[in-house]
Amino acid sequence: MKNRLLTILLPLFLFSCNESKEFKTTKEESTKYISVEINTLLENPSRFDGKYIEATGILLYEFENVGLYKTRADANRKDSKNALWTDFEEGLLPEEELEKLKNKKVIVRGLVNSASKGHLMQFAGTLEKVDYLKY
Repeated sequence: MKNRLLTILLPLFLFSCNESKEFKTTKEESTKYISVEINTLLENPSRFDGKYIEATGILLYEFENVGLYKTRADANRKDSKNALWTDFEEGLLPEEELEKLKNKKVIVRGLVNSASKGHLMQFAGTLEKVDYLKY
């Protein structure tokens, strides 16, 4: 009986721990996002300038360091050349919640601005109007 109960409950517990969360602002759904690998985006941000994209990366949300990084190692080193400054839409998530996502893999959607390089012009570009986040 104990083994049978364990066999039933263990998978339920494991699947419930990996539940992803999704947040978006209430905006018209007509915007079309291009799915782009973050490596491709960082190699040539101007190629995507003015386009709405969806990308996956490692999030840091700190004072003067809000970015979507290529890898956790880049985020830990704060290697901003391997990151996009990230500008979240108001109302997406409170700052305290964004700070809790430090070093987490996230999916975001926003508008690429290759001319804007973020804080002290140190980033590869900026992802503006981020209205969607999933982790």
